[in-house]
Amino acid sequence: MNNALTPAQRLRASRQAISLHLHGQGQGRGRRGGDDTAPAGTRDDPAAPPPSGRAWWRIARHTLRAWWHSHPAYSAALVAEPVLRRYASDKPLHLVGLAAAAGAAAVWLKPWRLISVGAVLAATLKSQDMSRLMVSLLAQALPEQERRDEAS
Repeated sequence: MNNALTPAQRLRASRQAISLHLHGQGQGRGRRGGDDTAPAGTRDDPAAPPPSGRAWWRIARHTLRAWWHSHPAYSAALVAEPVLRRYASDKPLHLVGLAAAAGAAAVWLKPWRLISVGAVLAATLKSQDMSRLMVSLLAQALPEQERRDEAS
């Protein structure tokens, strides 16, 4: 039980759980070293390698997916998808022509010059969705064991 551990042992166990989670071994795949309370020198993997890019990519992908599902344009895309799918199956060349015309209009009008980068960044950071995005990112980074401990 974690209550019998010293603070140093709990810190060491927490660090190992984070390391295992970042290496993709945290979610039910088992631990390599056996007992978390054992001293670091007695484990099978005393020096864990640095986190792989795959773990960070998985967290970033989940975070972006959560952001997209809360974005107002997502609802519009859900509504437009069946209509566009039917139109694409009936008149595929018309759809390609419309997409080309929309792309040409965007290049000619240059709508990105109407708003400064600073204004877009400020609007993004002031958004309430940003806090949910950060909570989602941090929740994915927490090891599964810590989430279970916090829930109980």
